[in-house]
Amino acid sequence: MLKTSKIRVRLFVGLLFVFCLSQQLFSQNITFSGNVYGFLGDKVLLVRKASKNVSFEGPISGIRISMRSANFQSSVYTGITGAYSFIIPKKGEYVIEVSGEGYSSIQFILKCEDAGQKTSFPVTSFILKRDDKSVNELGELSVKEQGILMFTFNTVSQKLTSTDVMLSNKVLMEKSVMINNSSKQDVVKPIVAVATVTKLKDIKTEGSNVYSTILRNDSVATRLGKSIQSTIHYIVKDSLVKIEDLKNEIEQFKKELALIDPSSDNYHLLVAQITNAEHQLHAKEILIETQKKEIGNFKKMLTSLLLFAICAIAALVLLMVFLREKKKHNKELNEKNKEISKINTRLLSSIRYASIIQTSFFKEKNSLQKLFSNAFIYNQPKDMLSGDFYWFGYKNGHKIIAVADCTGHGVPGALLTMLGHTVLEEIVVVQGQTLPSNILLELNKAITAAFSNQQQIEYGIDITVVSIKDGASELLFSGITNGPYLYSSGKLSHHQVTAKTIGIAINEQDLKDQSIPIKQGDCVYLMSDGYCDQFGKRTDKIEKYNLNRMESLLTKVSEASSFSETSDVLSKEFTNWKGDREQTDDVLVVGFKI
Repeated sequence: MLKTSKIRVRLFVGLLFVFCLSQQLFSQNITFSGNVYGFLGDKVLLVRKASKNVSFEGPISGIRISMRSANFQSSVYTGITGAYSFIIPKKGEYVIEVSGEGYSSIQFILKCEDAGQKTSFPVTSFILKRDDKSVNELGELSVKEQGILMFTFNTVSQKLTSTDVMLSNKVLMEKSVMINNSSKQDVVKPIVAVATVTKLKDIKTEGSNVYSTILRNDSVATRLGKSIQSTIHYIVKDSLVKIEDLKNEIEQFKKELALIDPSSDNYHLLVAQITNAEHQLHAKEILIETQKKEIGNFKKMLTSLLLFAICAIAALVLLMVFLREKKKHNKELNEKNKEISKINTRLLSSIRYASIIQTSFFKEKNSLQKLFSNAFIYNQPKDMLSGDFYWFGYKNGHKIIAVADCTGHGVPGALLTMLGHTVLEEIVVVQGQTLPSNILLELNKAITAAFSNQQQIEYGIDITVVSIKDGASELLFSGITNGPYLYSSGKLSHHQVTAKTIGIAINEQDLKDQSIPIKQGDCVYLMSDGYCDQFGKRTDKIEKYNLNRMESLLTKVSEASSFSETSDVLSKEFTNWKGDREQTDDVLVVGFKI
């Protein structure tokens, strides 16, 4: 019985021990600690480099760090060294917010799953920007298996976010993860923040927003604390003390720190102050390096500007010389232009007079309408003088019409038209030739004879001659290159002629007469190739009017009731097709209705 009672007592004590141990384990807390730093300026100082216009405040006190979850809420404030320390239950998910009046704020999610043997996660520091109202959601910090820290940066775009604040805290958070993951046990003992701002609001250093350090009555610690504060003052205030001297001072502080009891509160405070001094010095080194680079860049820019100025002066001198020479040449050019203008005026006057003479050679449209009541002439020279010409007459009961296209246009073409016109007048009116083949043979002889002594001159006439005898039901024609068109019974047909040109190579077989049956109402058209060869106004492609469009147009005017107005229809179509393009060649179309 006694033995059973002892066993029960032992069992009860064991269960009680397990219960207490489990309570201890489940009530175990985790401490996060670090510092909050502030900075001024338009750009951010990342851990490894400084940008322009940055003024560091150093650690800032009175910053609130709040922790909240579904069933937990607490807040702490940074001390005079910017240090903080907050305790949270081991497991759970918390929203951590770091904020202070006049500064930006940051938020992140803290998930605690399994801290293992760790109870402390130090060097979890933050950077806030002064005079910035941005709210920056960093992401998620997780305590995983055996106290491993993992940080997931928030890459999703946010409103009211400051890029420099985000990037700075990202780097600091990654550094904290790296340090804390270096061991499965506590890296350093947690440094508890020195009171809240409300207890320190009346203690300030001269010319600084950072609260003075409160040290207990320890002469060595007090002296060391004042020395460290003085060194931080030199660093922050951009004094002329050399960086190497400041580094030596900090190393001396570390040696003196060894004389102080590590278990005292003063020791932890002095450690935080020395760490702060090292951070400030490191920031200043980066800033100095950046300034050196900026000075180097400024020197390069100054050199470039100097070279540019020299080049600009040289270019200005050259430009003045060029303008002087140009002025001289312009004066000479103006004198020559005046001479050329006088010559052009005389030439234009001569060409206009020649145009009047050429026009007087061509019979009027009214004379053609005496032969055919329904007839038109559309004549559109490329220049004032034309290389196309027409001729018509009546001889021995035959109505004779010729349309010719001479080589070239302008003055050369006009001279050849007058020669051809004069020769046709001689052949038909004087010699009495009425057959188209005989007329062309005689014309070929006359033209060949006229240029027999000029072997180097290229000449040519594309011509078609039509002859209709009074009362006849057929039309005789002969031609070179361009044949006639006949519209009869609702159908337009083209009749081929010889492809040779004026010259010694032409014989009687090439110029034989051809016969076409005609009846009342049929339409006959003679033309040069200028209309079909005209390029259109479209700029996306180059295209001629071509024979297909011409045949469609002739069919349209043949079926129209007002045949005598065909010249206006052709003119409107030609102008619309050509648009702003230059006219390619002389244009001549003659038509009549039987």
